[in-house]
Amino acid sequence: MPRKSYEQHLAEKAAMRRRGSVIESETDAESLFSNTTCQSQLSSSTSPYLSPHQHRYLPGPSKFARTLSSNSYSFSVSSPYPYRRERSNSPGTSTQYRNQENIQNVGFSSFPPPLSDNTNPSDTEPIPTHRRPSQSTATHLTVPQTDREIARKKRHEQRKLSKSTLLSSKYDSPIRRSIRYLTTVGLHQHTTFISLIFYVLIKLLVMRFIEGRELDWVKGREEVMWGAVIYEWVKREGEKGGRSLRSQVIALLTILLSPLSLFVDKKVVPMSMTIRPLTLLSSTEDYASVFYLFLSLTINQFHAIWAMTFGLYVIGRGIWIGGFEGSKYAFLSFIIGATALGSRYSICESNFFNYIYKQITFDHPAMKYSTRLPTIPLLASYTPTVQNQVNEYCKATVPSLTISSLVNQAITHKIQSTLTIFSIMPPITILLYSNISLRPGPSTRPSPTISFLPLLLFLISIPIYLFSNDPHDIILPLMPLTLMMSFRGSAARGSERSSASGGGEDEVWRTGVVLNALSIIDLIPYQASLTMSILSTGLTVLWITLIGASPLISIIVVLRQISIMIIPSNVLVQYINPLEQVVLKGAFAIGWFWGMKKLIENAWAIGGLSGRKKKSREKVR
Repeated sequence: MPRKSYEQHLAEKAAMRRRGSVIESETDAESLFSNTTCQSQLSSSTSPYLSPHQHRYLPGPSKFARTLSSNSYSFSVSSPYPYRRERSNSPGTSTQYRNQENIQNVGFSSFPPPLSDNTNPSDTEPIPTHRRPSQSTATHLTVPQTDREIARKKRHEQRKLSKSTLLSSKYDSPIRRSIRYLTTVGLHQHTTFISLIFYVLIKLLVMRFIEGRELDWVKGREEVMWGAVIYEWVKREGEKGGRSLRSQVIALLTILLSPLSLFVDKKVVPMSMTIRPLTLLSSTEDYASVFYLFLSLTINQFHAIWAMTFGLYVIGRGIWIGGFEGSKYAFLSFIIGATALGSRYSICESNFFNYIYKQITFDHPAMKYSTRLPTIPLLASYTPTVQNQVNEYCKATVPSLTISSLVNQAITHKIQSTLTIFSIMPPITILLYSNISLRPGPSTRPSPTISFLPLLLFLISIPIYLFSNDPHDIILPLMPLTLMMSFRGSAARGSERSSASGGGEDEVWRTGVVLNALSIIDLIPYQASLTMSILSTGLTVLWITLIGASPLISIIVVLRQISIMIIPSNVLVQYINPLEQVVLKGAFAIGWFWGMKKLIENAWAIGGLSGRKKKSREKVR
């Protein structure tokens, strides 16, 4: 028999001295170091010694015992031993445990004797249970916030408040206050209708006193089409961006009451024919957008530079889709655009329509079988009407642009053409490279570069205006900029990434306000009548005030009008007008550099210039 260790001998000797005691001390050596003798006795259900772990009816609160397997505290049954070492608690939680420990001591007689083998458990009386107070099972400590954390939280709340278009005073304007008033009187659902009525009244005033014409059906159709496409664009952009009805109404009035919308008479149709395809592109209706846009070029070619930008986006999206699907998409778009662009030549200049007309005239041999072919007489009866409509269409449309005419114009204006090409190359390069970097993509959604398509329209149109002598060409860069600035606080397409880039959406809004205010230099010539000048200045100041812009811009506009009224006409022609042109075109030239900065930031934000795709692929390899 192996010899026992000295520690085990002392443990057995101490156990013999405690013979007959019910509760054993947990400080002896065997309970701490040994797995024999006492533990074997305690593991039996008939042991005459009561194990401390069998005290299942001890009163008192439950404690959290820390285990060695984790850093958390597990739930365990409490023990009445006074030597138990309690865990220190934080000031916020110590009171809870201190209150739970103030429970009366229960005598030893309240505990039942251990059950023997011949004892029936049903003969024993049920022991009343003691209700324990409920306590949280949270295992973390409540750490009091420091002054730095409180200050950081306060700064975060202030920053969030400053970006709120509903609560921030920065975005407050008379339009917003008017909408709030309509909401309080129960007309919130009718704010769009009331806003459109207000725009119609302003437009009638402009047509009567500035344009000097009465409302006719042709002008009425043009204005209805302009208002409809703007309303559709604002509604779709607002719904995609999660904007409220209040923000949509503000964006609608920002565009319709701007100098671009009020003081442009003959260019409303090409602007409408561009915004409609832009809305279709956002909804992935690219084929319909291409057909609609290139068909409009047969009526008016003022927006040809916008059509070229749309074509570049379509090419970029084909690259972004990639593979056979991308090639198919680009090819079908090219065929649809070419068909729409050549429709005028097929109808007006080729013999195709004349051949169809001759086939359905009255002297056709098929007329002998009129009973069998009733369609031929029916078509023949409507042939004169159709021919008249075709003649009207050919008179209203203009010949399509040809490559030879573009080459001749480039040779005639060599310096202007060279500078224009060099100016439009950077945005085109960023557009195509971004699509290459982000490919491949699904054909069911638009390319990520759709987000800065209005910004591309703005950048590519600026060189055309800078090197042009036509004052109406200011509409080319001004229209996409006005669209971008309409949704203040959360920009529309082209500036939704600007908050991540650090500039904020207000930067686009301020730029749009300044350039729109300066545009009246070209939109309202200085040779205009006094009534026309005063009314146009007043409407510009009204627009600046309604959208909540700086009063300093209104003061500058008013001072310009006063100077025109005071300064003699010969001085205006020789000095003031050239100086105004230099200031205006210089502002748009600065706007080109600003737009390039925004384009680079937006392309970097979507991953088009960051090389993120390439790096991720290298990591996978």
